[in-house]
Amino acid sequence: MRTWVAHAVEEVHGTTPWWRTLKIGGELNPKYPGGIEAQMRKLEAEGHTVVQRGKRYFVEDYARRLI
Repeated sequence: MRTWVAHAVEEVHGTTPWWRTLKIGGELNPKYPGGIEAQMRKLEAEGHTVVQRGKRYFVEDYARRLI
């Protein structure tokens, strides 16, 4: 459900921070607009560190930065 919402928001507004929603364990979602690369760029621009584990990508220490 979250992926179609992210795509709709990107098309209409482009400003809602959909890239901040992560999968369980801080994993990036490849189905979001622009794929892993776009989500990674946006998160890194906000000061997050993204690490690769195998074929998957995660935000390092994501739990420490939860609101």
